[in-house]
Amino acid sequence: MKNSRTFLSLALPIVALVAMIGQAELNQGRGEIWEIKIRGYDPRDLLRGHYLAFRFDWNWAMDHGACTGGDCCLCLTKVNGSRTNPQVKAMSCSLAETCDARIRGMMGAGEFVTGYERYDIPEMQAVELEQNVRDKRASVLISIQKSGAIALKDLLVDGEPWKQKIMAHHPKGVTLPR
Repeated sequence: MKNSRTFLSLALPIVALVAMIGQAELNQGRGEIWEIKIRGYDPRDLLRGHYLAFRFDWNWAMDHGACTGGDCCLCLTKVNGSRTNPQVKAMSCSLAETCDARIRGMMGAGEFVTGYERYDIPEMQAVELEQNVRDKRASVLISIQKSGAIALKDLLVDGEPWKQKIMAHHPKGVTLPR
């Protein structure tokens, strides 16, 4: 009996972690892919390591729209048929069902916040990637599900995945983490 309790106490956290990773991978692969420009702000957290903290640089429609409380979505509209830098408008999620895509979030201090305004990066490339964000050369690929949930897929620099872009500027033999 004691051995089974020990086994369960060790296995349960591992099973939960695997389930969370599986759910994140599933969410990332399910939705449509959109490219959104980003702009940076304080990118360091001494307790959690290096990451890019950013705000989405939304391409707001002339009429920004409005939403309140927990019923707040961004309505994304393709520009010239492209999912890159879509035009956005804030509105009630029930009204956003007819949009090309919608993102659930909340309005706060003039910003639409999704909860995904952070991208973990390796320490060795932190300075270079932070500079690219400050220079407004960065964007992110996000996967948007029909429900309005999103997942970050990749960080782009000048429209290319950051690992390819950084690797092109480093001599052979330098390896980047996966």
